[in-house]
Amino acid sequence: MKRTNTFLTIARKYGPLLSLLVVPLLIAADITFPSWQDYNDSADSIAGVWMSGQQSSPEDNPWIWTETLTPLDDTGMRYAYRGSSPNGSVHEGMLGLSGVRVPGVAIGEFVQTGENEYYFTIICHAAGAIPEENAHGVLKWVWYWIGTASLSEEGTLVKDGMWQFYNSMDVMDPVIADKDADDDGFPDEGAVPLLCGPWPMESKRVLLQAPTPKEQADFYY
Repeated sequence: MKRTNTFLTIARKYGPLLSLLVVPLLIAADITFPSWQDYNDSADSIAGVWMSGQQSSPEDNPWIWTETLTPLDDTGMRYAYRGSSPNGSVHEGMLGLSGVRVPGVAIGEFVQTGENEYYFTIICHAAGAIPEENAHGVLKWVWYWIGTASLSEEGTLVKDGMWQFYNSMDVMDPVIADKDADDDGFPDEGAVPLLCGPWPMESKRVLLQAPTPKEQADFYY
């Protein structure tokens, strides 16, 4: 009788809590996790890590551009963008903007505007070599990359964009004035681009890979 009373006391005290846990526990018990191969076959979001390789001429080395898209909410509407290149040009000689070091990180946002359609705006900067007497290099240019993106049937991220190039210092003769005169990292209000052009890009998803037995490598330890 005492044991029964104890059980009833526990049931009355913790019953509501246990009832709240029943549904999540049942759902968790029913979850089946995909294998990494299944994930590769079914990945259908623009979220993830992407990579593009482009070659402007047979004489040029292929240029690599890496991208990361991170969801900003749980609706799949907004994504933060981060892009960079491991082998970008070490200088930019056109339009008098010589001596530019490797461009900085590109950041921006993708917003879903339709079924399998996203609108993006990305901004990036490049500066001159860091002078010995100063910790910061001179900002030389700012560019926007603006356009739309979608997932292809092959699972690639297809971007149809236009890049807009703004000088961040006086250039050329006659002088075209600095288009970021207040040095806040954004083109000044009303400033028109120094140069525009199309920049389409198709990127492949960085998929999960099976590990290679180390004995198959040319060298191993």
